[in-house]
Amino acid sequence: HRDVERRDGLVGDDDLGVGGEGAGDADPLALAARELVRIAAAGVDREPDFVEHARDALRLLAARREPVDLREVAIAAVHLVEAHPDCHADSAITVTGPATIIDADEDLLHRVIANLVLNAVQAAGGPVNVLVTIGPALQSDVPRGSGIESPIRLDVKDDGPGIPEDIADRLFQPFVSGRPGGSGLGLAIVQRAVEAHRGLITVASAVGEGTTFTIFLPTNWSAEEDE
Repeated sequence: HRDVERRDGLVGDDDLGVGGEGAGDADPLALAARELVRIAAAGVDREPDFVEHARDALRLLAARREPVDLREVAIAAVHLVEAHPDCHADSAITVTGPATIIDADEDLLHRVIANLVLNAVQAAGGPVNVLVTIGPALQSDVPRGSGIESPIRLDVKDDGPGIPEDIADRLFQPFVSGRPGGSGLGLAIVQRAVEAHRGLITVASAVGEGTTFTIFLPTNWSAEEDE
């Protein structure tokens, strides 16, 4: 969707330096994204949002980070979703939590949050309550073995229909979608964007009760971790 587009336009392989050999070529999602961009360039628009998602996948290979306020990023993402035509007028989307500064790619995190909130809105197909909560996490809250230090937690919780059981176990796999017309790339890109920030994402859902996506991110990380 152009609604989750911010500052940059369509990015090609040459812009990201992924046309030749490199780590990106080994990532199935990045390879699939490049193929989708190629198809789109040929004028075959089979999915309304796959070009946007493909571009986001490519941007993961060029993620940049700087100190950003996660709360402000979330507020901006929510405002964007509230203006989306799929957002019912009676839906309530709320952001709670203190100003939270982390080292991150602002655009990628904006897309992550906007994607999760928009998914909640679209899955509901009507009025829905979505709560985005941000703040420091207890080390005991973080799944063991994650290696995330000074963790920040972001929850996106809704009271919508929940995730269909037949796709719950494959939710973050590319091309898996529970929405007619969906590309199935959105949540796969969300997961990889979180991982690009040395974080992790989990999901808990009950059919008929709602869904909660939980993201844990480090406040910052050292240059040695990028090597």
